[in-house]
Order: sequence, then C-alpha cells, then structure tokens
Amino acid sequence: MQSTRFFNGIYKNNAKIKCNPRQKFQEQMIGMHRQALNYIVSKDRNNAVRPGCTFCTLDQTHPITPVETHRHFYSDCIHVERYWTSIRNWAHPQHIADYTVRDRIFGKPYENTYSIDNTILREARSTLWKCRLTKTIPNIADLKNRLKRQIPTLLLTQKKIEITLGLKRLIVMAES
Repeated sequence: MQSTRFFNGIYKNNAKIKCNPRQKFQEQMIGMHRQALNYIVSKDRNNAVRPGCTFCTLDQTHPITPVETHRHFYSDCIHVERYWTSIRNWAHPQHIADYTVRDRIFGKPYENTYSIDNTILREARSTLWKCRLTKTIPNIADLKNRLKRQIPTLLLTQKKIEITLGLKRLIVMAES
C-alpha cells in the first residue's frame, strides 16, 4: 500500500507542471492510472484494439504478445527496458539516472517538479507515449531532441537558482 505522503507528492508535482496541455493531461492520466493503454482500451466492446504491447507487436520477437499494462509499458517491455538503459548510460557521467519502476511511472514525488530527475522522467514518458502513437521503437535521440525543445521553455518559468542550473546542465547533456 502506498503512503498518503507519496500520493500527495505525485498530485502536487502534477499540479505545478507548466507545459503544454497535452503533456499535462498525460501526466494526470498516468497519476490516476488511467492512461489509454491497449489493455484498457481493448475492454470497450466497440473497437478492434488488441490488448498486446505496441512495441512488442512491432518487433514480433515474442511468440505470445504480452498485455500492455502500465507495468509492462514502463518497465517490463524489452524495448522500453533498452530505452531506460540507454538513458542511464547517457546520463551516467554527469548524473545518476537509476530509476525504479515507481519512479518511471510516477516520477520522484519528494523532489521539485523541475528537478533533473523529474524532467528526465517526464520527458522520457512523453517520448515513450509519442513513440507508441507513431508506432516506432523508442530511442535516446528522440529524448534528446525533446529535451532540447522543452528545456528553454521551462527555464523561462523558473525562479529557483538550483533548478535553473540543473536544467542548464541537462540541456548541455542533451546537446552532447
């Protein structure tokens, strides 16, 4: 059972996000565990969506396609696990980006909304969702491009110096 403090942190971080409405909506849906994954959408009788994982279906490596649940979509899928490993390897010299499954789904509720970890996690989730919609395998280049586009906007809204310095460090990491 999750603590009340944990969920208060999640909802507080979601409420403070200043980003485009589409991304904010996705973050709210993730926080409520209501993201429109194939498993959830397939329960509706009026569509032909199969509950299988989008990325595993693209690759056809599994004889039986696993069901696309939140846990599978953010951690158990082999393609997503490769994506998180590439994020960890990319960030390793400057930052330790070793995230648990809970961090991957909800972010770090005890940190600032715009900390390096929460920014990486939020943009990584958005990149995963975008890759799912375009039916492409996620890669680190997509995340770097997204960070280069999003961070200048985030810098405009920041007042805390440590957050601003962290975001500047993150944009330098994305450009390398």
